[in-house]
Parts: sequence; C-alpha cells; structure tokens
Amino acid sequence: MSQHHLESYLNDILPKIGLDAETYAPYITGVLRGEDEEEDEEEELDGVIELLQASSESHCDEENIWVELKAAIKKKHDEFKRDVRLKKKKKDEIRQKEAEAKIQSELKLAMQSQEQLLKQKVENERKEKEMDPAKRALLAQYAYDESELYDCNGNLITESKTDLDPSKKQNKVNASTTSNESENNVVTKKVNKENARQARSTQIQTKKSEREKTKNAKQDKLKQKEERRKRTQKGERRR
Repeated sequence: MSQHHLESYLNDILPKIGLDAETYAPYITGVLRGEDEEEDEEEELDGVIELLQASSESHCDEENIWVELKAAIKKKHDEFKRDVRLKKKKKDEIRQKEAEAKIQSELKLAMQSQEQLLKQKVENERKEKEMDPAKRALLAQYAYDESELYDCNGNLITESKTDLDPSKKQNKVNASTTSNESENNVVTKKVNKENARQARSTQIQTKKSEREKTKNAKQDKLKQKEERRKRTQKGERRR
C-alpha cells in the first residue's frame, strides 16, 4: 500500500505537540483520502483536530497551535489534490491527442488509398480510350491484355525509343511481331475454346430437349391407353 502524502509531515509534527505519530497520524490520513469531498473532509478534520487537542499532554490549552496545525494540514492536502487533478488532466489530454492523431493517420491512409484508386481508374480509362477498338473489344471479352511485354518479376517493360540503337530497334520490332503473333494465337485459342464450349452447351440442351420429348410421348401413349381401357369397360357395363 502506498504511503499517504501527509504521513511524513505528521511523523515530524505530531511528536512536537505531545502526540504519538504512530497512534494519531492514521486519524488524519483516514479522513483525508484525496477524494473531492471537501465538505465532508472539512467537518471530519475538525473532529480529528479536537481529538488531537484533547489527547495532547503538553499543548492541549494552546488554541493557536491547533488552528495552525489544521491550516497546514488543509493547505498540504489541497495542494496534493490540485496536483492529482493536474496530472489526471494531462493524462487525459495526452490520451485525447493520441486518439486524434490515430484518427488523423487512419483518415490520411484512407484518403491516400482512395486517391491511388482514382488515379488507377483514370489511367485505365486513358489506356482504354487510346487502345485500338478491335483490341479493346477482345480485352473486354477476356479481361486482360497479353500484348504487353513483362520481365521475370512481372513488371511492365517500357523502353524509350531514343535509348535504342538501330540493332536494338530491330530487335524490338521482331519482339513486337513475335508478341503480336503470340497474342493472335492466344486469342484464336480462346475463341476456339469458347466456340467448343458453346457447341457442348448446345449439344447438352438438344439431348435434354429430346429426352423431354420422349418422356412426354410416353406419357401421352399411357394416357391414350388408359382412356381406351375406360371406354371398353363402360361399353361392357352397358351390355
């Protein structure tokens, strides 16, 4: 348990006015708890001072000593409570600033993310507008562009034309031609794959339709057979 803020002072002053500190200091520290109950503390402190005065063997008749003792105790206790309030206020301010800083940081990150997404959207729209209509239609169908060149790390290869010497330019033209051929092959394969899928789907639908027709025909035959049987039985009853 932590030491009361008045304990050191009481251990020093009480023996000087004829009181045992170990016995009587707890009376004072017990009523001055550091809480904001000033009216109750004032009344309880008056009662304790009267008890101390009556218990003093050497200064019980010296009124001014007890008035000064109460004033000194009250002053020290008020200063302590003021310091406690200030420390609490500073802690609250620090927590408030930390919370505000966290919110601002989160807002900043959210705004940066939103700006990045907006820039990416604008860039994609710009590239789409600059793209050949036929190629744009293919990309819209298959959702990605395979005509651009990427390195082994997945980064887009972009080289300035001024950085290439004639031999490199020729190599780039050859690479572009090869890339275009590769792109055409990929697109052709995808188109063929899509046609095959549609053909399979059509075949499945046709088989399903034929099964349905067969089922309906069987049901019709059974129905006709049942009707003939009922007519026969009806004719026999009439005879």
